[in-house]
Amino acid sequence: MSAWRAEPLKKSMLIRGCRQIGKTYIIRDFISSNYEWSIEFNLEERKDIAELFKNKDLSASTIIDHMIFDAPNNNAVVPGSSAIFLDEIQSCTEAYASLKALADDGRFDVFASGSLLGVMLDDLQDQSPLGYVNVIDMYPMDFEEFLWAMGIGPEYTGYLRKCILERERIDEFILTKVSDLFRRYLVVGGMPAAVSDYASRQDYSSVRHILNDISELIGQDAQRYSKGAQRMYIDACLKSIPEQLSKPNKKFQYIHIEKRKGAGKKVYGPALMWLRNAGLIYQCNNVTEPLSPLRERTIPDVFKVYLADTGILMALTEDNIEGTIVNRDPLANNGMVMENVIACALRSKGYVLRYYEKSNSTLGIDFIVNIHGNITAMEVKSGKNKKSKSLRTIYTTTRTVSRAIKLSEGNVFTDENGVEHYPLFGICFFPDSSESNLNPVDYMDSLKERFRMLEGNDMPNRE
Repeated sequence: MSAWRAEPLKKSMLIRGCRQIGKTYIIRDFISSNYEWSIEFNLEERKDIAELFKNKDLSASTIIDHMIFDAPNNNAVVPGSSAIFLDEIQSCTEAYASLKALADDGRFDVFASGSLLGVMLDDLQDQSPLGYVNVIDMYPMDFEEFLWAMGIGPEYTGYLRKCILERERIDEFILTKVSDLFRRYLVVGGMPAAVSDYASRQDYSSVRHILNDISELIGQDAQRYSKGAQRMYIDACLKSIPEQLSKPNKKFQYIHIEKRKGAGKKVYGPALMWLRNAGLIYQCNNVTEPLSPLRERTIPDVFKVYLADTGILMALTEDNIEGTIVNRDPLANNGMVMENVIACALRSKGYVLRYYEKSNSTLGIDFIVNIHGNITAMEVKSGKNKKSKSLRTIYTTTRTVSRAIKLSEGNVFTDENGVEHYPLFGICFFPDSSESNLNPVDYMDSLKERFRMLEGNDMPNRE
C-alpha cells in the first residue's frame, strides 16, 4: 500500500477477502501510521451514510462533504494527508460502485474493505468500478505469520526460507519443533482471532469456541446475502466439504450433499459458486494432462473443493480430532486436513489450483502447479503410505512435468530420480507466483556498441 500512496493520481484502495481475516485491522493500522486525519464508516451499521450513496441526486463531492460534516474533528482535515475508510462496503452496492468517483474528488485517499464482494458483483453488472480501483486480495494468516505470532520472528523464519529455496537440509532439532508447530497450525488455522488466542493461551478449547463463532457468522452471511432456499443449499454445501475431502476420491460430487433425484448441479451449483465468490472455498480443477498451457487442459466440471482456512475445516469436523493430528495418530486419516492446508498455502501465494487424475487409472497427482514457468507435480504424503508411484511415473517415465515435489515428514533433499523432497511445511516458504525469475537485461550497452561497430564496417545491405 505504501507504493500506492506515493502515486500522484490514486485509485481507491480496496481490500477483499472472507470474514474475520483482519481486513479492517490492516487498513486502520496503515491509516494511523500514514495520515494526519481520517474518518471511518461501517456501512452495515451506518445506514444513514449508506442512504447518501443511494440518493442519485447527490454527487460524490456532496457525499464526501456530508461524511466530513459527520466527523467529530472535521476542522482538522489536512489536504493531502487525509483518508476516508468505508468498511463492510458489500452492504451498500451503490457505495462500491462510487469508489472511482470518490477517488476522483481528489481531497482524500479512499479505502474500502468487504467480505462478500464476489457475491455482490453479480448484482452490480456494468456498475462495477473494477479497473479504477486498486484491489488487494487478503487471505487467512499463513504458517510463517503463525510462527511470528508464536514468537518465531522473521529473523528465525529466514533460515527456513533459505533452506527451502536453496534445497539445504534443515537442522534436525529445528525441523522437529517446527513440524510440531505446523501441525498445531493445521488445527488452529489462520484466522487472526484464533491465532492470537492460541499464541497467548495455547488452549485449543478456547480456539474451538472462536472458530465456531466464525462459522456462525458465515451462516449469518448466507442468510443475509442470499435468497430463499439457496440459504439452505449454501449451508449443506459447506458442511459436506469435510466428508468429500475424507474420501479416497476427493472429487467434489453433488450426490454427497443430497441423494434425492434432481438435487445436483442445478440445485447446488449456485450455492457452491456463492461460497467461492465469498472467498470461503477454493476450487481445484482436474487437467486432462499435466502439460503447458494448463489453462487449455483444465476440465471445468471436474474439481476438488478446499476450505479457505483449515481452522474452519476443523470446526466443521467431529470434536476432538485435533489431538490425532497434532499427536500424529497412525490410525487417523489426516490426509484431508494436510492436503487442505497445502491448497491454502498455494492459493495465498497466488498459484492457480489444479490436479491430475487419469481416467480409468490409479495415476493421480495432488497438485499440478506452474511455478515460474516450470510445470510442477506435487504430492502430499502425511500418513503411513510414503510411496509416490504416480509422482515418479509422471516425472521419470511420461516426462510431462519439469519438476516433481514431494511433501512429507522428512528433511530437504533430492533423490536419485530428481524428485525434490521437502517437509510438509516447506511449500509455505516457496516464492509467490508474482515474483519474477527473469534476470534483468544487462547487455544493452554492449549490444548497441556491437551495432555501431558493424555499421561502420560490414553491416549487411537491406536493399
